[in-house]
Amino acid sequence: MCTNTVITIVALVCAAIAIRPIACSADRQATAQGESDGSSSYRLPRDTQPLAYGLRLVPKYDKGSNLYTFGGQVEILIYVNSITPNVTLNAKDMQIKSVAITELKTQKDLEVDSYEIDNKAEILKIYAASNLLVGRRYQVKIVFQGLLRTDMTGFYKSVYTEDGVTKWVALTQFKPTYARRAFPCYDEPSYKTPFNISLGRQENQMTLSNMPRYLTQRL
Repeated sequence: MCTNTVITIVALVCAAIAIRPIACSADRQATAQGESDGSSSYRLPRDTQPLAYGLRLVPKYDKGSNLYTFGGQVEILIYVNSITPNVTLNAKDMQIKSVAITELKTQKDLEVDSYEIDNKAEILKIYAASNLLVGRRYQVKIVFQGLLRTDMTGFYKSVYTEDGVTKWVALTQFKPTYARRAFPCYDEPSYKTPFNISLGRQENQMTLSNMPRYLTQRL
């Protein structure tokens, strides 16, 4: 069996996290405020907003357990609109392994007290030991893992037959609000934010995307 891993870096477009120029803070705050009127308690607060994403996903199949799983890491550059000790994101049906928050300018790490996922509300809440300050940028780094889904949402698996051989593929479906089933994010239409995706795969596998490849690197 080939054990070499190849990392392919591409850029993808999805509904809740679509590629476009980043609007100025005032415009985005006004849009967010307008959309939040009359919203349910499951909507994200507007105390922080995303500026960019760096996402890494590695799907894999374990023959012994017959499980299709994936590991991931997302680095979210956020801007703080109002002072808060919390970072609230969308997430569903995944296990959070670790969370780190770093103030971008000083490169100082903030202590993270705890974090929790509410799968019913589809919310991940991160509790910092100190406040995130207005007007500053922070990097939120989250390591997570989960099962490849079977309902054609988020990050899911499918199978097909080629020359009598059954093969499997890992696919993404982020519309309309299914990105949260693949990785923690601001999964609401007002947060249209650029991001890059790195996909890990075996050397005998291939990667397809609707955006151009940036580079491929053997690890």
